[in-house]
Amino acid sequence: MVDYASVINILVQDYPDALAVVIIDSSGNVLHSTDNWDVSRDIGRVLTSWRMGNAQFVILQDVKYSIIQMEPERLIATNFKRQGHLVGAAAPDGGKFLIAYISPDAEAWNHTAYPSVARAAAMLSGASHSTGVSVTGVTQSASLGAAQPGQSSVDPTLKTEIENFLSWIKDPQGLAGYVSYYLQINDSYTISQLAEIYNDFRRIFNF
Repeated sequence: MVDYASVINILVQDYPDALAVVIIDSSGNVLHSTDNWDVSRDIGRVLTSWRMGNAQFVILQDVKYSIIQMEPERLIATNFKRQGHLVGAAAPDGGKFLIAYISPDAEAWNHTAYPSVARAAAMLSGASHSTGVSVTGVTQSASLGAAQPGQSSVDPTLKTEIENFLSWIKDPQGLAGYVSYYLQINDSYTISQLAEIYNDFRRIFNF
């Protein structure tokens, strides 16, 4: 039997910006949560929206989170008023789901949080976690889509990540929404980072 409290503790140790966590079953029932996050009133509706896959936003504890990615295996959403972010992952067997509340101050959270959340969700199917890095069937390199030595073709996981990235770019609530938000609040650090990324793209694609 899976020790839900241990799964959450491992996630928080692996990714400290996960400030609160809830584990639910496929019916939206709360199986376990951190003491600082009672989402039992709303979590069923969030799960329904996630499984339907066509919502523009979800509301949890009266906070509206705009959807960045909503795939069967992942949920990534943010509040544009700096009230935090949501990152969710489904267990491999599809019977349980883990959703983490991510600190509004977390840097690059939309790239760094999901691998940790996904590894924790993998443990909900009974996988083991002994090193703090790998979970049966899911490793740090696999979750990030790292190519293995000797591979001549694109790693399927990496390809999926890029396809999700492309969908995020096309989504008005995705990249465009983020850029507009940080321009609006005149965040000099983020804008400078975006400029560096833009220059990297120009070098990669030679435009």
